Order: sequence, then C-alpha cells, then structure tokens
Amino acid sequence: ATNLTNMTDFLELTPVTEASTASGVSDTDGDGSTVGNGLNYVQFDGLASFSGGPAGFGAGTSSLPVKLSKFYATSNSCDVELSWISQSEEDFSHYELEWSGDGRSFTTINREEARGSFSAGEVYVFTDKQASEENYYRLKMIDLDGTVDYSKVIFAKTNCGNNGGTILYPNPLTKSSGIINVKFYAPKENTVIEVTNMLGMIVQRLQLSSSARDWNQLVLDVTDLSSGTYSLKIVGQKNSSRFVIVD
Repeated sequence: ATNLTNMTDFLELTPVTEASTASGVSDTDGDGSTVGNGLNYVQFDGLASFSGGPAGFGAGTSSLPVKLSKFYATSNSCDVELSWISQSEEDFSHYELEWSGDGRSFTTINREEARGSFSAGEVYVFTDKQASEENYYRLKMIDLDGTVDYSKVIFAKTNCGNNGGTILYPNPLTKSSGIINVKFYAPKENTVIEVTNMLGMIVQRLQLSSSARDWNQLVLDVTDLSSGTYSLKIVGQKNSSRFVIVD
C-alpha cells in the first residue's frame, strides 16, 4: 500500500475480480468464486474478520469476541442455504443475516442468538426460501456491549429464472421511482399475485390474465408502499421473491 504513515501490521490486498456465475456458490475458501453485478470484492485468506476504511485493512485480531472460520452459501433450486461456523462466542450477543439484490443495499432477513460456545465448531444454518435469482449475503455480528462487525459479502445464484419462478427488477428500487418490473412464469391462464410485508400482511393483491406455460411480464406500481422489505408471490407456486424499497 502507498501513502500510509504510522501504520504497522498491515497487508497489501489485491481485489478479486468477477468469476463465472454458473456455480451459484460463494464461500470463504479463497477460490475466487465471488460473482455477480460487476463489483470487485477483496478476498481475505486466514483472517477472522476485518475492519478499517479505504486507506487499509488491519491484519490484527477481531474487534469482537466472536470469530468465524466459515461462511458460505449454496443454492438449491429456488432456495439458498446459508451456513457459518464460529470459533468462539465469548460475551457475544447475536448474528443478523442480511440480504441484498445488488450487493450494496442490505436488509435483515434472519436473527440467530449466540449459543455462547467457548470451543470451535458451532454451526449455524438458515435456508432462504424467498431468494431471488441473484443474492448477496453478509453477517452482522453484534457483541453484548453493542459493538458491531460485518463478515465478507458472499453471493449465490438460483435457477428460478430458468425453470419457472419470478424475476424482479430493479431490486432494490427507490421510493421515488415507485415501479418494479415483474417477470414470471405462469402455469395457467389466470394468475394471482400477492405482495406481503415482513409481518406477513398482504399489502397488494392482483388478479390478471396470463399466457399459460409461458413467461409473462408486469409493471407493478408500488408508490403506495413505504420503504422496507417485501415479498411477492405467485399464488399456487412454492416460492416467493423478495424486493426492497429504499429512500
């Protein structure tokens, strides 16, 4: 690194460029499988966590008592299974699993309380059954005293866009635009679409004619919805898709 003064115990890091999007899997093994929307991420090997700004990243110990040895995502049809392994959780509160459709704006989709393990190998698993075609995840790790740290961002791609399912774009969308495009596969001529908030309450319900056993497209007006996270579901289909409205 250059133009750094009075700084020791630092590593010079090289950005990891995009890899093939075919795998649908991203992990922390250093295999360069971070993929997606054209963003470059830094690959950390052998570090429990990181902190710091654009000037540099410290290579010292984590600011939190918790240490992660693994955090990875595996796609399975329209679902994404998230797993992480902690090395220790002394004086640690909980994890918040965050999701993003673009790798920039994240929202919390699950909370896991710490089990208070003092030994290595505590395993956590969560299945995201509302995954989109492209999904970015990170862990927000919160200490008992309120200290916060984040894991690296991982990526998973599902095949819902290829064999039925729903594609939403742009996602996230701004409240000022108020429009989201919905591309969906309809098994029959009449389709019912429901939009629910994070409490499971239906905030929009549409019934429309569609082309059976074919892809259809809809421009959905969501100007009446406040900022937040929502799920859109084709009634009668197994999975729903998440979208986020930001200010």
